[in-house]
Amino acid sequence: MQIAYGNQAVWVSTQFDRSRATRGSLIAAARELFVDQGFEGTSIEAVVRQAGVTRGAFYHHFKDKTALFAAVVVEVERGLIDRLEASPPPQGDPFVKLAYGIDTFFERCLDPAVGQIVLLEGPRILGWGRWSSIEREFGRALVELPLQEAEQRGLLRPVPYDTLAHVLFGVLVEGAMLMASSADPYETRAELQQVMQVVIDGLRA
Repeated sequence: MQIAYGNQAVWVSTQFDRSRATRGSLIAAARELFVDQGFEGTSIEAVVRQAGVTRGAFYHHFKDKTALFAAVVVEVERGLIDRLEASPPPQGDPFVKLAYGIDTFFERCLDPAVGQIVLLEGPRILGWGRWSSIEREFGRALVELPLQEAEQRGLLRPVPYDTLAHVLFGVLVEGAMLMASSADPYETRAELQQVMQVVIDGLRA
């Protein structure tokens, strides 16, 4: 009886790993195709062919292409935040941390997957409400944590904190979208650095 239970546990684990690998393959294939061909130019058939799985496997994991696109957006966002966390800001002045985090965020947004999938097509395909909810979930801590530290240390101007964090994050996202749609994203990034530094300097008490 114990042996049978053990065998079953191994089988379940193997099935789970296989299922997770299949889902990962579909997301990885779709990510590449969405960057190269856009949402409309990418078919489910192309995704399953590139992932090396069946159409049935696709529908086991995703309702439709939009559901797959949403999963890709989440995956790209998670990777973006992971890379940001791998480059910790300098210690000390929270406004320096804020500027560093914002600049690093803009740098990561030069990645075609971030620009094409998340910033250009994300709002249109997913709808503004769903897309902005994903953005806030993954990115708002980028501005909230330094602002919280500045407020606790008495370095922040006396303004409504929650409203400030919301507005500043919105400025950050709009800046990233501007960069993604720019003919020269590197020049736009340099301009954004100047503008954001003026904004950050204005927050000091």
